[in-house]
Amino acid sequence: MFVEFVIQNQLFSYSLENFAQILDIPCEGACVFTDRWRLDELAYGIPSDGPYQTNPPSIEDIISSIRIDREGQVRRIRHEEEIDVLEYQILTREIVSTLKPLEEIIRENVFCLGGNRDHVPACLCFMLYCVVHSEKFNLAYYMAKRIEWVTKQARLILPYDLSPHDSLVRSTRAKSSKGSLHKKRSSFHFLLHLRSTILISSQR
Repeated sequence: MFVEFVIQNQLFSYSLENFAQILDIPCEGACVFTDRWRLDELAYGIPSDGPYQTNPPSIEDIISSIRIDREGQVRRIRHEEEIDVLEYQILTREIVSTLKPLEEIIRENVFCLGGNRDHVPACLCFMLYCVVHSEKFNLAYYMAKRIEWVTKQARLILPYDLSPHDSLVRSTRAKSSKGSLHKKRSSFHFLLHLRSTILISSQR
């Protein structure tokens, strides 16, 4: 997998490993990305073969590791209407107390700051599971796939601020023989490809 971006019409390409090294984030361990929050949908975002093949734990193992025991039917408010919470959905208030500070840190630094915060996305549940069991999680894979996903949505909002991308710019500038590369926040284009090329672009 390669992460490529265009700055002022210049294309720069990084392997996922180099992308992770520049941003100083993990690039080993479980690979997963999905925007869903039901744990039974987590499997759709996990590579089943290839270099990023991941063998996920069972849903029951994830739940028992991060969620408090339920007593009876749990309900939540959605669009001013009270609805049932399904077995494979986890509310934020159900996270075990020892993991709540970590859940907040990961949510604020890896996920968008906005959005619905009353439930825990499936990927975040997986991340917490990895922490509990001291297993590695490939954060570089998650971030690259999230950038790819968000640029395909009707409303384009990059999930991260530009500080990591500024690091990429600084690294690229240091390697540029021309020395004429400048940061320009209004034109970042991303290209992510694995085997076949998938073109994605974003402007902000």
